[in-house]
Amino acid sequence: QAPLDLGRQAELLWDALAKVVSTRSKALLLLCPEWDAVAIVEPSAPQGLSRTQLRLSSPILQWLGNPDTSVAQWGEMKVLPQLRDASSQERTLFERLEAEILVPLRVDGVLSGVMVLGAKTGKNTYRPEESELLAGVAHAVARSIENARLHAVQQARVADLMSANDAQSEYILAISHQLKTPIAVVKASAEMLADSPADSRAIRERLASEFRDFGKCSVL
Repeated sequence: QAPLDLGRQAELLWDALAKVVSTRSKALLLLCPEWDAVAIVEPSAPQGLSRTQLRLSSPILQWLGNPDTSVAQWGEMKVLPQLRDASSQERTLFERLEAEILVPLRVDGVLSGVMVLGAKTGKNTYRPEESELLAGVAHAVARSIENARLHAVQQARVADLMSANDAQSEYILAISHQLKTPIAVVKASAEMLADSPADSRAIRERLASEFRDFGKCSVL
């Protein structure tokens, strides 16, 4: 299961990045067409996928999806005219992540995710050879990360189905209980009627009330 464990794959990625460059922050954005959303994996929560406000159709992702883009500087990229339609929420996400370098991940030439790296520790900037190494890391891990993402999405889907099944079971139990109660009362009332005078007004009124309650449960 290790190759399909997204948390484990993320840890391997962070370890590989640490051998290339030391950064103040890092995160992994993964495109999830099944959810019509972009999810994020961070070192602080490597085991789960959290949805973001970044749209799959975001101009930011469209620009990063260009095959000629291997590594992008966020500071330069965010002022490009092509990104003027990016929402404030989308821009805020990258600001929160303290993004400095964006490294696209591609599977079969199609954008599948983005490594978001913050500033290097210290005051040094990213050197060209470091950017080249980061692009190489992204190329090496892209497919394994995508396979792990697909597995995580499938696990989340199974968990949702199990939760829905449990909720359905609880609902059926609740309805069964409500049905059994008026049925028992009606049966008892019928037995009482059999043992009471035929013109007993109190019994007739009680039966009418019980049948009204029974009718409500029948609607359920």
